[in-house]
Amino acid sequence: MSFNTPSIFTSDCTKLAAIIKIIKILKSNLILNKTTTVRDIYYQDVEIFNRDQQECRKLLTDLVEDGLGWSLARDFNIHPTQKGLMYGNIFKQMAEPILIPIDYCSYFKWNSTILPGTALLVIVLEKDAVLHSFSKFIETKSDALHRNLIVITGKGFSDNLTQRFASWLTKTYHTTTLGFFDSDSHGILIYKQFKFSIPDIEYTGMYLLESNPISQLTISTRDVSIMTNLSSTAMVNLGEKVHRELTRGIFLHKKAEMNVVAADEYNTYILDKVRKCLPCT
Repeated sequence: MSFNTPSIFTSDCTKLAAIIKIIKILKSNLILNKTTTVRDIYYQDVEIFNRDQQECRKLLTDLVEDGLGWSLARDFNIHPTQKGLMYGNIFKQMAEPILIPIDYCSYFKWNSTILPGTALLVIVLEKDAVLHSFSKFIETKSDALHRNLIVITGKGFSDNLTQRFASWLTKTYHTTTLGFFDSDSHGILIYKQFKFSIPDIEYTGMYLLESNPISQLTISTRDVSIMTNLSSTAMVNLGEKVHRELTRGIFLHKKAEMNVVAADEYNTYILDKVRKCLPCT
């Protein structure tokens, strides 16, 4: 579509109307210094975006980043919809896991009960189902961990917000970071992603030979290929424990997924592992 030549096509007129709508929203957000998401902008007028959130995202990217050379996040405070979750005992009030706030610095300033530089235990979990279950479990075990604690998950492969948040935690607090991922190709790849943001994260489980043989699953040919490629550099890039899990999985043709077993089992497993890594608890 050219903006210099009038068009007789309805689709072009609709697209122009959508762009004008976006410009109005951007102007309003700048005046109000408002932080928002692509999803919020889309739901301000779903019809004008043809009921397609991806079309809204594309128009925003075309206009702001490709057309103006600016950043949606830095210049307009427009972020992808939050994906990651967090839960912890360091907040004034948190009854259940919440989405990682877009403006997490401000959230911590007003809601955290600890100061920057304070010791903080960060537990990274691969799956949100495990986080929801574990958060309820540790509420009943309040005397088991005498630590400032936050538990986070990217719900599988994490988004940029979760990665930035994880990195910010390690730079703001004196953190010990323990990660729990499935002993399979998918889990190791997610661990690798988090290790980029948190270099000192320790792979703490699930370990294949610590899982119940009945719950172990057979890996696919694709799993073997991914695990073989990972194992070639794992000792240097990911550590001895990850290399061990990869080679064991390839040799036994098995993998261990944490949420295959009963919730009580993996919750107790996580807590026991954390307490072993933190002998003073």
